[in-house]
Amino acid sequence: MSASESNHGDEFEGEPDDGPDIEGAHVPGAGGESGGESAEVLSAPEDVLCLGDVEWADFEADSLIEVAKLSQRLIGRVQAVQLKAVAELRARRGCERETADEVGLALAVGQHQADRQIELATQITRRFPRLLGSLERGDVDAYKAAKVVESGALLSDEHAAQLDAEMESRLAGRDGAAIQRSARYRVDKLDPEGAAERVRRCREDRRVELRFTENGMADLCAYLPAETAAAIYGRIDAIAKSNNSRREERSLDAIRADVLTELLLGTRESYRRVQIQVTVPVTTLLGVRDLPGDLEGYGPIPAEIAREMAADPRCTWRRLLTGGARSFVEVGGP
Repeated sequence: MSASESNHGDEFEGEPDDGPDIEGAHVPGAGGESGGESAEVLSAPEDVLCLGDVEWADFEADSLIEVAKLSQRLIGRVQAVQLKAVAELRARRGCERETADEVGLALAVGQHQADRQIELATQITRRFPRLLGSLERGDVDAYKAAKVVESGALLSDEHAAQLDAEMESRLAGRDGAAIQRSARYRVDKLDPEGAAERVRRCREDRRVELRFTENGMADLCAYLPAETAAAIYGRIDAIAKSNNSRREERSLDAIRADVLTELLLGTRESYRRVQIQVTVPVTTLLGVRDLPGDLEGYGPIPAEIAREMAADPRCTWRRLLTGGARSFVEVGGP
């Protein structure tokens, strides 16, 4: 494992750009000279519902993109209504099981999905009012909103309110993974002790599961600490790529699967070592602050866990100095 220290005191992700301004989009058809549909002006997301009978083949590609954007905003707004209805139903019924049965039947979803819908509705209406407002405006959809709610589900009400406020300007125009990464960083920063404890509790649940699937196949799943899983995958990937050649008929994914099989069954020996990159602010390493570290490919990790990784005798240290706007100033050797 390689741990890099950084003198940058802020998060490692870039600040999000402002979301795209897609209200009042002008969505022309291919009217005029081509004799197609006349121009359509969409002043609000719900206006896309009036496009059902148009000739889609007459729309320019940019116009279709604008329609897709407005449609996505409409989806978010409708989902906000749905979540508020579910939350009110849960409050009236009092019994979560009864509510889940009703929601599952009404939405034609299974029990697990109904339970998640009720939990999201309850959390977002009670503890994340700003996030609910973003959903009502169509800045996010329920999938992205759930990334924030799930990241902050175990926070106190006070910390949840802080997370809600800090995330408000970091939602529009970002994908779910970026939102989750940003939310996790802030959760670890707001409650470093709680974050470290939650990591430890989850690590006690590490396990390997076998799930049989169709057509003579199965999933072999390992629930592991992120840095351990990253190291295992990195080693498998390095061996697979070293065996890949132009004559190889197998896909790289298939080669990785074969390498894993051979290593576990003892039919292959390999002493290839891999490194995983963990970047930690120097103030965190010194115990001055509890800013989260960053595991490459995963994202934020609690400060206490990052310090434990850095204390591992197998760890190789590299100095990474950053300047303004997160630019690299110097990279030191081990």
